[in-house]
Amino acid sequence: MMRSETKTIYGVDVLGMIAMFKQLRKWRTIRKLRNRWNQSRRDLVTCRKFRHLNHHADHFQVQQRYKHMREYVKSHQQRGVI
Repeated sequence: MMRSETKTIYGVDVLGMIAMFKQLRKWRTIRKLRNRWNQSRRDLVTCRKFRHLNHHADHFQVQQRYKHMREYVKSHQQRGVI
């Protein structure tokens, strides 16, 4: 059993710091996933904007993008990040 003196380091609560770092990790992961979703949307807009890239627009269907995003989120959830 830990004594109460070991729960703080330099006057900072260790359990509070661990909780804060886990929350920051969660926010960072969610931010990366949102950026990935938005980047694929920007790529779709670019493909539609330029005629020579228009044949790639079929790759960016919403259902397909959503399915990929669900797989990414599922893997993060299994690791306990989210």
